[in-house]
Amino acid sequence: MVVFILRVKASLENVGQMSVVEGTQWCLKIKNPTGTDIRENVFISDTESYNLPGSRGTAHFTVRWDGARAPAHASLIEVKNVLRPCLTADDSDQWVPVAALECRGLEPIDWSPTENFSVESTGGNNFGVVDLSEGDWADFDDEAGESVSIMEIEHDVIVHK
Repeated sequence: MVVFILRVKASLENVGQMSVVEGTQWCLKIKNPTGTDIRENVFISDTESYNLPGSRGTAHFTVRWDGARAPAHASLIEVKNVLRPCLTADDSDQWVPVAALECRGLEPIDWSPTENFSVESTGGNNFGVVDLSEGDWADFDDEAGESVSIMEIEHDVIVHK
């Protein structure tokens, strides 16, 4: 099985922590590595589990490609000393690995940000879960008297070695 790492990079202004929400649903675009089939808006969460036919194993997502004998599947996994549960102010404009998928018969090729992160300002104000589906996010920390923003969000999916 191949392990893919989702990395995120963003310009953080007065963001103390941008944390992955527990049980988040990652919205991905996946492809069949041996064909041309692509599926968009596929949601994968570690809170859902499916039995794999003919196996005692489970996966967080399964799909059967046209003409395939067995379903393809993916599971969110922990990769020690690689994944980070949050981005901090020091991570502004740096690539941070936030999720890992162990895949058989499919490849994640894109991520669509949704409500995957909660935000706390450098002043300690908790903004809760924020919606990044529009790309950028901004608010104002009244207690600290400063703007708080997440801008220029970029991401990539790489193979973990």
